[in-house]
Amino acid sequence: MAALVTFDGLLPLGPEFLDKVDSSLRGFSASHLESNQTLSALKSMIPGGDTLGQLGFIGQTFGAVSGWIGNFVQERGLTPENIYESLKGRIDGLEGKMDVVAALIDTHTDYFTHTGTQSLCRSLMNRAIAEI
Repeated sequence: MAALVTFDGLLPLGPEFLDKVDSSLRGFSASHLESNQTLSALKSMIPGGDTLGQLGFIGQTFGAVSGWIGNFVQERGLTPENIYESLKGRIDGLEGKMDVVAALIDTHTDYFTHTGTQSLCRSLMNRAIAEI
């Protein structure tokens, strides 16, 4: 989650990334979901029935985690600048190009594997709790 917040939120979108994502989700229509290639490829895996229901599911999911994400960022004092400073010693020649740093890291991250692992862990935990 730290990587997702950092590399897909703070670095490319800035400190107001939660507001930007929320605003974008509120502005989406069903046609946005249908015309987006990535979302179209995942459409069959998104709960909600029809496209409008799926858009509602995405919005509810974001709403459920946005408070936690905001607290995570605030408690750790995360800013694009201090994240960049932390990375600067490891990546040379990218001064002032936080969006490039985020894109570089993003291209080397396999989110489907990571998300699949999270889903499997959640399922196993739920089954274990049910058995107790």
